[in-house]
Amino acid sequence: MTGLPAALALALAFILPGPVLLRQVGQRRAEALPPSFSIQGVFVLIGADARSFAQERGLPLEGAKLDRLVLDATLSLSGGRCELELSHAGRPLGSVAEKGAETTSSGAVPPAALSLASEGCAPFVYHGVEAETQLSRLLVRLGGDPANVSLTRFDGRVAYAIGGEATALTVSQRRLLPLRLIGGPGREELRFREYRAILLGGAFPGRLELWRGGEEAAELEARLVAR
Repeated sequence: MTGLPAALALALAFILPGPVLLRQVGQRRAEALPPSFSIQGVFVLIGADARSFAQERGLPLEGAKLDRLVLDATLSLSGGRCELELSHAGRPLGSVAEKGAETTSSGAVPPAALSLASEGCAPFVYHGVEAETQLSRLLVRLGGDPANVSLTRFDGRVAYAIGGEATALTVSQRRLLPLRLIGGPGREELRFREYRAILLGGAFPGRLELWRGGEEAAELEARLVAR
């Protein structure tokens, strides 16, 4: 046996079960994030969805190809509940909130906002044992198996992929930071990027991206934290 397979076998031998890792992800977030906080920033819808939503609401498009709709956004997390509110030029457009598997919305919100408020918030809104339960349910709903854990690499980091090959929550090995969530019928992919120190000690991503079919469909950029 060469050195590399032996090292890999040793690493695999110390991988914790999926439910235990999910609980630890929740514990790390509970230690690093306050129980309730709000983040102000911008929500950017990209491509055909941006053109369609902008035309329906009479909103201006931006970008060289006029395929980006930029909206003001407030993301609030508290007590297992995540709410995303969208507005433009001071005029409220709509909001979407999720707690558990129950989603409520009001006004006008694009489908991409629903994904960011539900799957996108999930790795951060649940803590401790609740995280194990709710994230396991989410992975099952998306078609994954919470007991399936493997080592992988994402964005240059060694990471755990929890859920299986087609559906997985990927978290960094060292800090258990959520890096990616992929799965569901449309194989949507959420990427959690830019864990900046100005945002809650680097415990929350500065940018959440939604990808479909290999192309970015939307993103939420955090700019200001208000507890």
